[in-house]
Formats: sequence, structure tokens, C-alpha cells
Amino acid sequence: MPRRAFQLAAWMSILTAGFHLLGHFSGPQPPANDTERQIWELVTTYRYQVPGGQRTLWEFQLGFSLTFSIFLALWGLLGLAVWRHAADNLALRRSVTLASALGALLMLAVSLRYFFVAPTACLGLVALGYVVALVSEWRARA
Repeated sequence: MPRRAFQLAAWMSILTAGFHLLGHFSGPQPPANDTERQIWELVTTYRYQVPGGQRTLWEFQLGFSLTFSIFLALWGLLGLAVWRHAADNLALRRSVTLASALGALLMLAVSLRYFFVAPTACLGLVALGYVVALVSEWRARA
């Protein structure tokens, strides 16, 4: 049970990264009214002076969006690698499962506060899988 729950969470993390990339590369919705057009104009053209150059809010958004997907995919892949190659290392598995469960719960909390339903649902499944894996791992080996 711990292995399956952990693998489900890892694969959900990878799938969430894929879904996020689809949204990222599909681009923004067109402005619906004059207010949104004005905001979009400022977000994409107003440049902030930052160390190393100038950036718009849209450039920051694009960078963080790609980073989010890369992080989720890497997190899932690393988890799968640990469970595949450290099947006999209980201490490593427990540590990785604990860190993943805590990280997923923190990401879920951020998502509940700042994101919308689709990423929150995906991150909720990731968190649920890691928490189930953690509880199952501790119960099975206690």
C-alpha cells in the first residue's frame, strides 16, 4: 500500500506538471473589457528595474509558471527513482515520504489560498497520495 500510494502521488505530480504546461503554452485569455485591456497592457509592457536588467510582470509570471512545472515533474521523477532503487532502504523511503507529504501539504495550502480549482484538485491528490503512503509506511513497519 505505501508503494502504490507514493507512486500514485508521484505520477500525479508529473501529470500536474503536464497539465500546467498545457495551460502555460495555450497562452492567456484575451481581455474581456477595457479595464482588463489596460491591466494587460501594463502587465506586459511596464518594466521593473531588477538586478541584471528589466522585467515585466508577465515575464516574471512566465518564469515562475515554467519553474512550477519543472519542479513538479522533477519531484515526481525523483520520488519514483527513490522507490525503485531504494526498496530495501526503509529509512530513506520514510524520509523521502515524510518530506514529500509535508511539501505537498504546504503546496496544497498555497494553492487553496492563491490558485483556482484545477491545480488545487491536482495538488490535493498529490498530497493525499503522499499522506496515505506515509501513514501506511509507518503502520506497516511499526
